[in-house]
Amino acid sequence: MKTKKGCAIIFLILMAVFSFSNLLPITFKGQTVKLSGLTIIAGIAGFFIVNFVTKSKMEGLRIQDFFKDIKSAKVIMLMLMPALINVLTVIPEKIFFPGFLQHVQNRIDFLNPSKIIILIIELIIAALGEEIAWRAFFQKQISKSLGFLPSAVLTSFLFAMCHFAFDNPLIVILDMAEIFINSIFYGLVFKETKNAWCSSLSHFLANLTAMILLAVLLR
Repeated sequence: MKTKKGCAIIFLILMAVFSFSNLLPITFKGQTVKLSGLTIIAGIAGFFIVNFVTKSKMEGLRIQDFFKDIKSAKVIMLMLMPALINVLTVIPEKIFFPGFLQHVQNRIDFLNPSKIIILIIELIIAALGEEIAWRAFFQKQISKSLGFLPSAVLTSFLFAMCHFAFDNPLIVILDMAEIFINSIFYGLVFKETKNAWCSSLSHFLANLTAMILLAVLLR
């Protein structure tokens, strides 16, 4: 038990620290290095190590339970909410906050919108990696001590911080707020299903919707 807690705490602390790294941009040969990506590596490592130590057989990442876990109307509704939020907010954002969509595009410029197959694979991998790290590991471990709501809020705050990018303060706040709200829904999906594959699907759909909207509205 002590070994399990010790492993979990180490990786939880690493994730929390790395999540603020975008506030102190590091440049190498003229390029900004985003250390916030290390949160995913730390979270995935923590997930697999804790599962190995406890011999829990991949609890929280059981793909064989995926179709059973998404059957309820409540889960489906929660899964679709982040994508719906992206659709409902994009026009007001474009009208009232000029530069917001370009800010988002610049923040996710590692994705390749010109090659649809590669883009989809990138989105799937990114969503699954983040959900293993933030929901199946971070939120799950924190919720054991704090309960769901505080753990979901803390997880979503740090998750939003990982996506921080300097710009007009109002645009940054709006971007972070939308990421935070979407993250709360990913957390709710994981709470209902105990399965990161389900929250990953919600995350993927939200990201795909955002990419389609950006491609259409920034042409």
